[in-house]
Amino acid sequence: PTSSSNVTLPAVVLQTYSTSTEGIVLTALPSAPFCCHEDLLTMSREKLEDVVRALNEKLPRRMRIGVAGAIAGMSDAEIRRKIEVLV
Repeated sequence: PTSSSNVTLPAVVLQTYSTSTEGIVLTALPSAPFCCHEDLLTMSREKLEDVVRALNEKLPRRMRIGVAGAIAGMSDAEIRRKIEVLV
């Protein structure tokens, strides 16, 4: 994935805490799906959905955004907020 400026971004590791396992979950992404908060704010709906797909491909099932197509019913602001919670 690339940012909206088509520059390849570096790899990134997301660190989250799992209450079900009481442990740290590390999720490695081959590249960041966006460069910064401002990039996320200016993304079109299509690009936001691309970010969600990129994250969901790597995230454990319980941490995915909009499982089973639920993002279709979300506003752009809600999708952005869910992405920001993860990163």
